[in-house]
Amino acid sequence: MKLKRLPFAWLAVLCFLFSCSKDDDSDKPKPEPAAQTTFKATIAGASWQAKNQNTAASGGLLGIYGDDGAGKQITISMNTPTKTGAYTSGSLSYELTHAGGSSSRWTGLLSDSTKNQLNITSYDAATKKISGTFRFTGLRVFGASTEPDSIMVTNGTFTDIKLPQ
Repeated sequence: MKLKRLPFAWLAVLCFLFSCSKDDDSDKPKPEPAAQTTFKATIAGASWQAKNQNTAASGGLLGIYGDDGAGKQITISMNTPTKTGAYTSGSLSYELTHAGGSSSRWTGLLSDSTKNQLNITSYDAATKKISGTFRFTGLRVFGASTEPDSIMVTNGTFTDIKLPQ
């Protein structure tokens, strides 16, 4: 008699297993996507985007660095920011490392606000992230005489760059 109940018990177990379904998450709010760190600009008319971004702080100054992994680097140096707004003290530079290992650098000072601008658009002390925009005309500081005397960097943006701890 006990053997007669066994098929019914298996049938009940199978019905239970196949009647369960996944929870429907469609009514739950989706988490916000994580902000993506970016650092990009237009250098002498050509688009540029950093593959690597970093910051460093020393003696009340903040440096933001971005390089594309192919020899082009932009560096922003300023007094350590504490709020959003325009910054007029510091420098912006573009460095190009050539295949042979030599390099050239063009630098613009933020004190020349007719050509060079840096605006901090977001500064979050809690998450230690900074975002901003920049543009500058860099004058050649060093490099081969075959390089241009000046270079324009426009449409510069950096987004959610992590500040040093």
